[in-house]
Amino acid sequence: MTHKELDGFDAYIEAQIVPLFSAMQEARKKAYALRRKGLWVGALVGLALSAAVFLIWQNLIVALGVLVAGPAIGALPGALGLFGAKADFASANVGLVAKFLNLKYVEDNFTPSHMELLERAKLVPDHDRAKFTELVQGERHGVLFTLFEASLDQRIVTSNGKTQTVHWVPVFFGQFLHIPYHRPFSSHTLIARDAGWFNGVSGPGKGLKRVGLVDPKFEKIFEVYSTDQVEGRYLVDPGFMERLLHLEGNNKKRDLQAAFFEQAVMISITGGDGFYPDVSDTEEGAKAAALETANVFLNIFDLVDGLLGKSLKK
Repeated sequence: MTHKELDGFDAYIEAQIVPLFSAMQEARKKAYALRRKGLWVGALVGLALSAAVFLIWQNLIVALGVLVAGPAIGALPGALGLFGAKADFASANVGLVAKFLNLKYVEDNFTPSHMELLERAKLVPDHDRAKFTELVQGERHGVLFTLFEASLDQRIVTSNGKTQTVHWVPVFFGQFLHIPYHRPFSSHTLIARDAGWFNGVSGPGKGLKRVGLVDPKFEKIFEVYSTDQVEGRYLVDPGFMERLLHLEGNNKKRDLQAAFFEQAVMISITGGDGFYPDVSDTEEGAKAAALETANVFLNIFDLVDGLLGKSLKK
């Protein structure tokens, strides 16, 4: 590791992340044992109940259903324990890495302050229900940035003529990033991996026209629209676009959109296997995941530095 921001991070991992990983593994062992026990108990109870159902009601289909449901229900507490241990470690890992880098971390129960602005910037698809988690806030050279995860669903109502059924359809799961921009600008500029993204946010918007990029490399990758062709091309320079790709993590399954709007740079990232690394089953994997999580935040630092005309110190 060469970044100045990560001085002492190896020792921090050993002192904070490794014990946390060990605690998760211990919790998982207990959950595995509980699941095995639940399977056996559930199987025995299911067998007894299914036999009773068949003897009393002579219904083989219901009896077989009870027989299958028994082990599944019995194993449920252990399965939930396994999921909970992994989820707790994943959240704590992000929180501890954020703490090392002097970032504020809030797991849930918050209302993001920039959501309305993100919607007006056309980075948020139409939705009726929202859940927000993993808020990260930090300051870089006096610039306060905000990152959070959002799960957005749209309400769909179907009818068969007699009754109506409500369905919740996921339309977005990913991260939103807000960074105040240090220089005044008057345009609204949108950047997307695929122009089809705009179909989910009611089109690019009135007054937004396609911007041709200077670098043909990024011309092939991104679609850019702006209310001011000259200013839009100035804002979306090759250095900024390169940093966007770094933030995306070179994940081909991940889609990134961005906007310059009302004196801020705003970014949405969705798709792929998640913004933060998966929880590993080994200690070395957990250490690597902690470093990968740190690199996620370093990429944000690098983006802010680039907007300010600075370079990330190494």
